[in-house]
Amino acid sequence: MSTSTAFKVSLAVGMLVSGTLNTILTKMQNHVCVENCDNPDPKARLYYSQPVWQTLVMFLGELMCMVLFAAIGFYKYHFTDSENTKYQQIVDQTPNEETADYHIVESVNDVSYSSISDDDLDQQIQNMKADKPELSGAKNLLLWIPTACDIIGTTLMNVGLLFTTASVYQMLRGVVVIFVGLFSVKILGHKLTRDQWVSLAMIVFGALLVGTSSVINSNDDEDTSALGHLAKITLGPVKTRAENIFGISIILSAQIFGALMMISEEKIMQSYSYEPLKGVGLEGSFGVITVGAMIPILHYLFGVNDKGGYFDANAGFSQIMNNQAVFNLCIYIMISISMFNWFGLSITKTISAASRSTIDSCR
Repeated sequence: MSTSTAFKVSLAVGMLVSGTLNTILTKMQNHVCVENCDNPDPKARLYYSQPVWQTLVMFLGELMCMVLFAAIGFYKYHFTDSENTKYQQIVDQTPNEETADYHIVESVNDVSYSSISDDDLDQQIQNMKADKPELSGAKNLLLWIPTACDIIGTTLMNVGLLFTTASVYQMLRGVVVIFVGLFSVKILGHKLTRDQWVSLAMIVFGALLVGTSSVINSNDDEDTSALGHLAKITLGPVKTRAENIFGISIILSAQIFGALMMISEEKIMQSYSYEPLKGVGLEGSFGVITVGAMIPILHYLFGVNDKGGYFDANAGFSQIMNNQAVFNLCIYIMISISMFNWFGLSITKTISAASRSTIDSCR
């Protein structure tokens, strides 16, 4: 995989665009009326609010990457010249800076040394020294660890998004950088400079400002002005102060699991080699299995006593299949989340989890 500056920038831009679209689409889905939509009283209308089903849709989107990965592998195996597509292993028992140059030039089809950038040269030397085994067989189950963190974090964030605005939700997601920084020091053994610690402190301060502003500016009373009516049409029902506090708390808690997901992915990448497309696909597969098994359990534990609630599996499935807007948004969310996670895992592989979380916070 190329590690040129242009490639890294394209990954960052792709992650920003697809991630922003995913947040907007998810919030739009939460504003779709599914019952009593003709009732003149807005309080009598029921809006789509199924965070568990939204989590399942996310993993179905990631599962699309596994289908694509399998299709690419099938095409390469059956329709390409196997002699030209197989990698040539470079034999070098003790790689060093002097001998590495010779082998790298040999491995790029007689391209001269001057045509290779310094970044590409350094990366190829690191790859030769790493000599990591391929992630395969039972070792694939290691990706169930970030999947579990993703399930918890995403479900909590979907709940939090129901109780706050998309802008506050997205800005509070930036707190994940703090936890990634702390975990990267404790788990991965990275070191943060003084400037980086100062930056983390500024992010904490910014998150406090965003959360406090959201709580202060929330209304406990109904806004009957023309501007308030317009806001309801565009942004959905206004949230009370208590709802904002609850939503903010849930979103901040979710960032711990989001950080653990990124850190565990990088930890696995330190020991094993695998393509980001395969990694996202495996996480999607494990996520679909896990959430798919949880839905009926949560339904019989909680949903049967809370008709139309978060864990009512029948209501969630019916709202998706019987409402064209909700169904279409599920498709769009699947596409955007698959792209977002592929870009994100590619950034973790080429740069680091800390860089991925920093780019994510720019959304």
